[in-house]
Amino acid sequence: MSPIIITIYALATLMSTGEPKEFFSQQLSFSTREECIAYFETNQAELLNGLMTYARTAHDSQVEIKESGCALVDFTNYQINGQPKILQTHPMYQPTSA
Repeated sequence: MSPIIITIYALATLMSTGEPKEFFSQQLSFSTREECIAYFETNQAELLNGLMTYARTAHDSQVEIKESGCALVDFTNYQINGQPKILQTHPMYQPTSA
């Protein structure tokens, strides 16, 4: 796998602590942004539900998703918080307030 990939990302908040978290899929990578967008559009519900399941398992917390979509991510350039560096995002989901 190339260290710089196009993948699915989500920016969320752990409900139990209020801690912001960034989530990236290292298992899903795409050759182009358009490929990622098409995949996200087709699988949005499954992707967001999968994130919620993962957060419950890995962080013992529900999450509030602030934004999700496709991103160009550099997995060789980890930041202080231990997360890879997001080079560019293409937001595709943001919750609407009632």
